Amino acid sequence: MHLKKVLVKASIFLFFFSCNTANHKVIKNEKRTIKISNEIFMKNKNVFVLSYSFANFSYIFSYQDEETIEWYKIINGKISNFKQIHKEGNFFDNKPDSLFLSDYWECETYDHSYLTLKFYSEDILINDIFPIDPSCFVKSESRNEFLKNIKVDIENYKRIDNSLYH
Repeated sequence: MHLKKVLVKASIFLFFFSCNTANHKVIKNEKRTIKISNEIFMKNKNVFVLSYSFANFSYIFSYQDEETIEWYKIINGKISNFKQIHKEGNFFDNKPDSLFLSDYWECETYDHSYLTLKFYSEDILINDIFPIDPSCFVKSESRNEFLKNIKVDIENYKRIDNSLYH
């Protein structure tokens, strides 16, 4: 009987300890994702972040030049994977017609998933964070040409890294 109580107490302790550790990893990943994305923005003058609710991973992508997209997979606050993908067309010629994501209202979420857009458009800094589910955003019907092109690049990366949508 005494052994049973000790096992129950140990199980409760391990449960709370593991939850606290997981929460720490999520917070650490979030802070490091912001830091890494700011560094990439300083280098390329554009950065996009896909983050998922309460996850210890995120994705950052940036258009290095007219033909190359850099993809960073961040896990537990560290770059775990980096890829450069060739792109058809020039992102820098692609001017946003509108960045209102009202077209994606069905993807709006309040669970801490988001899409960050940070870039210059005609010398104006666009820096917006949209609380949307990235998986829903990519699958949804697009009526915005600028965002449609962003979605194509996300879908192309998905073919390389199948872990993009969890």
